[in-house]
Amino acid sequence: MAAVGSYADLAQRDAKRAKIMFDFADYSACGRFCEQSAEKSLKAYLEIYGEAGDMRLFSLHKPKRLYERCCELGLETAQKQMASELALFAEYYYDTNYPGDSFLEVTREQAEDAMRTMAEVNSLVFSKLADDSAGRDASELDGDYTRVRLGSPTAICGRTEETSITDSRLW
Repeated sequence: MAAVGSYADLAQRDAKRAKIMFDFADYSACGRFCEQSAEKSLKAYLEIYGEAGDMRLFSLHKPKRLYERCCELGLETAQKQMASELALFAEYYYDTNYPGDSFLEVTREQAEDAMRTMAEVNSLVFSKLADDSAGRDASELDGDYTRVRLGSPTAICGRTEETSITDSRLW
């Protein structure tokens, strides 16, 4: 279980909020929470594997940039299209949150895509963190060991081929 208030914990909470907003047909809020969940899971990864220069990334709301940096630090993925999907999340953070000419209303289909992308990112990150923390002593990790000790990635908000984005077992 992730430490209360850690990036991993907040990513889990935002994933649950995204599902609730999807069920209420508030697709813009769903998209915003999907963006927040993916962003925070990537920051959880950077918190463990990042270097001193990466601290500036914690103030960004750009999941694509966070994802690219995580990949540079060893987050391996065969999903090259994920970076372009995450680029759309930047719009969900700003343009669904504030009025103006760039205000964005997210459709159901876009929310489904956002839920899928969020689940894939979170599953990838949390699986890597769980795999790397298995069998390690807290003294081997620089930082709060509880931030790495995670539950099942699927229980957190991962996705397997046998489940769909609206499958309540994910949330």
